[in-house]
Amino acid sequence: MAHKRFIRDGVLVGLINEVKVILNTVSDEDPDSEFKFHYINSLLITFKTGKTALERIEESIELAREHDPTGEICSPLCEAAMHLQTGILSLYESLQVNISPEIEDITLEDLS
Repeated sequence: MAHKRFIRDGVLVGLINEVKVILNTVSDEDPDSEFKFHYINSLLITFKTGKTALERIEESIELAREHDPTGEICSPLCEAAMHLQTGILSLYESLQVNISPEIEDITLEDLS
């Protein structure tokens, strides 16, 4: 698989859409799945918040590049973006592990 940029190439949007589909399969009214619903909903909020933060960081990097010949500004911003991406991917992997039986029932059409 070719290297993809998290925001520009829609990687994060794809993860968000997948989490939405998974969330729609869990009832918030069933006492047995209430915790799971809140867990997945919290992940969705975190992913959306992370998307906004990454978009702002990328905008800042683009603006800073013109006036940052040493990388003094861009390097920390790139590092912050990488940390956000790593955290989001870690949460996504945790979601896959924690609800793997339920994910098997979701088809590609559900993700479209």
